[in-house]
Amino acid sequence: MVVWVIKSHEKNYFYNFFFSKANAITIYDHEIENFVSEILLIANPTNTSIKFSIILDDNPNAFINEKNIIFFTTGLFKYINNTEALIGVIAHEIGHIENYHISKRQQSIKNLQVINQLGNLTAIASSIITNNPDILIQTAVTNQLGIQNYYSSFSKDQEKEADIFAINRLNQLKISSQYLSEFLKFLERESFKKGISAESFKFSTHPNYDERLDLISAFANIDRENAYPLLNENFEFIKAKLFGYTENNINILNHYLDDNYAKYGKAIMLSNQGKLLKSLKLINELINDFPNYDYFLETKADILYSHSYTKEAKKFYKIALSKNLDNHYIKKRLFKIEYNNFKFENINLADEIFLNYQDLIFIFSNDLIFYKKWKKILYLLKKDDWIMFVDAKIDLLNNNNKKAINKIQRILTISNDKILTKQCKLILNNINNE
Repeated sequence: MVVWVIKSHEKNYFYNFFFSKANAITIYDHEIENFVSEILLIANPTNTSIKFSIILDDNPNAFINEKNIIFFTTGLFKYINNTEALIGVIAHEIGHIENYHISKRQQSIKNLQVINQLGNLTAIASSIITNNPDILIQTAVTNQLGIQNYYSSFSKDQEKEADIFAINRLNQLKISSQYLSEFLKFLERESFKKGISAESFKFSTHPNYDERLDLISAFANIDRENAYPLLNENFEFIKAKLFGYTENNINILNHYLDDNYAKYGKAIMLSNQGKLLKSLKLINELINDFPNYDYFLETKADILYSHSYTKEAKKFYKIALSKNLDNHYIKKRLFKIEYNNFKFENINLADEIFLNYQDLIFIFSNDLIFYKKWKKILYLLKKDDWIMFVDAKIDLLNNNNKKAINKIQRILTISNDKILTKQCKLILNNINNE
């Protein structure tokens, strides 16, 4: 289930594999998230706390921000050659984290700001003493060029360090870096199409492609080995899903995808074009041919739901959920279906909804509309402690931390619900650690 949510991502200190991107639509999808989590563990098994986010952008890219969150674009998954190359890209980003590049960059920028301010103060004093305003202009320009050169050099050194980290990790995994090299060559061709010349890299924060390819040749294991055939099959289906949701031309699918993968993309694309019967025919064939690939059932439910066949969609969502109990996106969709059909005088059904979906209140903590729906059910059930909790979460969304803390502390004194009080303690702990 691909869910698109508009978010604004901070753009203070990005370390990216190709180029930076800020404001975007965030993608939520259980299949993709599970896959990325598995790749993260392969790329760096010692650090299981790395957070990531997937954004809608057709430019193939990966980058991290000052909170050490790794961002992946949908274009990266669509156009990278295979899982082995993706492991290399992810290892590159982890290299930035493991080498503390964020904190080093933050400190260097502070230092440069001080240097710039001191330089300008000196220039102002000299300009006043000599009565020569040209000194001020010349010094300001010189300072900016010096800062730009220093900043660029500093970044390139870090990018090389991250590349070496990635190459060493690929060597440890006995994965050929040739896959990563092929992806870099693809990026180079794409950058030239966009008008980015070799000359442009003089002022780039990244080494040029020749430098990066030379670095791989110097340190890499060149033996080719397709190390993760099962993951690669899953990855191809993920690619197909993203092509299906983001493209309109079926010929594009045939260009980038083979056989059953193209069929998966076509099923989604045809559904988006309103061709329900053709879409269902293809997705049913895939369900029959790949009985163990449970995400096809979820996609079938999505197709039915998008065409307002809610009752039929609910049936397949429940089957898909029974095979992936931690798929909270399906549970949220089922909650929405049941809520829309809910009669507010039916207390028994309200209690059933509460028991089945109460965990979603903790998981989808940034969805204001979702919370408002929950409050109606909680009022009917007279669950005052839960209502107070939802109000506290809304306060947090509105940056009213003081009000939220007061409500949470009140819950801890009046509630006997162990699940609720545990969540309240976790929230207080997170607030205190910020």
